[in-house]
Amino acid sequence: MLDQAVNVFLQVAQCGSFTKAAEQLYVTSTAVMNQINRLERHLSVKLFNRSPSGVILTEAGEIYRQGAQQLVDLDRELCERTRHAATRTFTLRIGDSLFSRCDKLPHIWSSYLAEHPQSEMHNRYVLQIIPFRDGDNINGTAPEGLGVDFDMVMGHFDQHALAGRYRFQQFSSTPCCLLVPRSHPLFGRSSAHISELSGQRLAIPQNSRFTVSGEIQAWLRERYPDIILEFVPYRNDLAVFNQCSLQGTAMLGLDYWNEIYPAMAPVLLNWDFCIPHGMAWAASAPPEVHRFAELICAQVNEYRTRHPDMPTPPIPD
Repeated sequence: MLDQAVNVFLQVAQCGSFTKAAEQLYVTSTAVMNQINRLERHLSVKLFNRSPSGVILTEAGEIYRQGAQQLVDLDRELCERTRHAATRTFTLRIGDSLFSRCDKLPHIWSSYLAEHPQSEMHNRYVLQIIPFRDGDNINGTAPEGLGVDFDMVMGHFDQHALAGRYRFQQFSSTPCCLLVPRSHPLFGRSSAHISELSGQRLAIPQNSRFTVSGEIQAWLRERYPDIILEFVPYRNDLAVFNQCSLQGTAMLGLDYWNEIYPAMAPVLLNWDFCIPHGMAWAASAPPEVHRFAELICAQVNEYRTRHPDMPTPPIPD
């Protein structure tokens, strides 16, 4: 907001009279003269030549008038842009795929809005779900469309694989487990000891970017060298599931994968190997995306404070 004296100065310059300017501004002539005198003292420059018939800008006054008018116009434009930015809606595109499901993110956002009914964010964001086909993100890297076709995605990622181009906020960890077909001896069990795989084949991802994948391989080779490791590509289709199901082979995976391929069942193991689960977005994303990420992180942290036994807000049935 500009000093009121600037607006008074411009009105006097336009009217050529203190009295006429006072009428336009609905103030007294004395108030107008006081503002002009204060401005001239501040600038240490005479802005008007005064006479009984009115006032005329000095050379310095004309230079100040031009600059002051530009300031007023800029101030008006800035105010309009600021108000527009505060009221406009931003369409935030959330990626959704077979292995990177979006269901938690809209629910967390709904929880934030419900708990902050006076927030200006109620009309700020419109969420749009963008389906995409999984690629190397199954192995821990970012989906190809992140930051281009969609703004944000939730899933299992390796923070080191995302470093640089992307931001990642971990919300929880998902235990690595076995997925076994019906023909496997462990089918029907909820848990097992890794030693029960001795002499059997175990499919593990080939060229995985997950740090934990290499840790599991080293751990198995050291402690259970008789488990036969089969390196297979985990692609964006069900080929590896079909292969393991037909061959009766256990595969390393995550428990929710049986929802993707119901013919195989999860079996928890006696280890602490986990894969990070959280939210990823492009480092070069617009400010609105970074702001949305901040709000989601704050909501999750607030929920954790109230419910320390639950890592993220649950998804209603």
